Amino acid sequence: MLGSSDNGKTVELPAGSTVELRLPGNPGTGYEWAVDADPAFVEMGEGRYVPSSNAVGSGGAMQWSIKAKAAGTTTIRLKHWRPWEGEPSVVERYEVTLAIAPVALTRGKPP
Repeated sequence: MLGSSDNGKTVELPAGSTVELRLPGNPGTGYEWAVDADPAFVEMGEGRYVPSSNAVGSGGAMQWSIKAKAAGTTTIRLKHWRPWEGEPSVVERYEVTLAIAPVALTRGKPP
């Protein structure tokens, strides 16, 4: 699981593996996370809201599933903003670099 504490870090993972990214968020405020990821290296799942409680208007987190598709290095960038207000509305930026290792071969076959 990747989170706020991983902002700016490099994470190693093998091609074909999946990791979850969870960042604070509350869609009721109008702020949303915009994701910028290279589809040649990763497949980003649709973000889903995970509330922290059942109380109306309570905060929570947005969560994405990230699948490493191809070996190489890529950076996933996100910004927390109100898209209709443009760049001045950005309140937070997040980025994590993924160092994706090729799938190890065992006797000429993938594990």
